Amino acid sequence: MGQAEDTPPSRRTTRGFARRTRRNLKLARQSFEIRGDFHVVTQLVNSLLGIVVVPWQCQKQEGEKDFESDIPMDLFKKGWPHWTFTGAEKERESQTLADLVGNLRIAAAHGHYDFSGASDCRLLNKVTIQVGIGPLGNSPWSYEIRGDKLYEFCINLSKFIEASQFESTT
Repeated sequence: MGQAEDTPPSRRTTRGFARRTRRNLKLARQSFEIRGDFHVVTQLVNSLLGIVVVPWQCQKQEGEKDFESDIPMDLFKKGWPHWTFTGAEKERESQTLADLVGNLRIAAAHGHYDFSGASDCRLLNKVTIQVGIGPLGNSPWSYEIRGDKLYEFCINLSKFIEASQFESTT
């Protein structure tokens, strides 16, 4: 509101926090590509806080409906990366962006994620991230995505949030 186009929203706003998280994620990936000393997979999972958890909580508190404006299939047709859903609770399979982000929020906020791939691998395309409702060995449902696709998803979701009408403060 009232800011110049090149001035980012305040970090106290959901949009500003998501934008800064996206920038940090991009810088982490660039640092890894240049020097190889940054753990970009860890930063990617940490970024779920600023791109999934905080915006979800703020939009729910403010009664916003921004996450419900697209269904995942439409997003996938627009080039957003696809998540693989597994589990007996088919009603947990996402029908809207709100469903998907809400389920990701549960998993990220409660630390229910796991990695497959070589131990301590830092190559996003060689690591798969799995998230679920509970400890992953016992979770009734889970979502899975390759690291490079999660990176794309986070960048896209962050841009979606920034373009939305979020004005909530963190």
